[in-house]
Amino acid sequence: MGADMYCQTRLFNRNSTYYYRAKIPVDLQGHYGKTEHKFSLKTKDRAKAAALVRQFAARHEEEYARIRTKYHTPFQVITHIDDAFIQDIRARYRYAVFMDSGSW
Repeated sequence: MGADMYCQTRLFNRNSTYYYRAKIPVDLQGHYGKTEHKFSLKTKDRAKAAALVRQFAARHEEEYARIRTKYHTPFQVITHIDDAFIQDIRARYRYAVFMDSGSW
């Protein structure tokens, strides 16, 4: 492994193939049921791997933001209860009880 490997976080080389490896934020680990994303980029070309790592990192950050927005919204005044509202409450409950505890 060359010294330049340490310049690109989330990228590592094993048997001449590049891999993506990134820690999942602690507050979302229960949601995913694991502590990191790790998978092959299916390339031996460092420049291509670096570009793919940036794409996957951006995609994961967007996904994290969506999940946090869905489950970590502030309280609001309830004026109407319908089926969609009840489903949302159920999803939030499952996330809070099961996903955060890691027992899902």
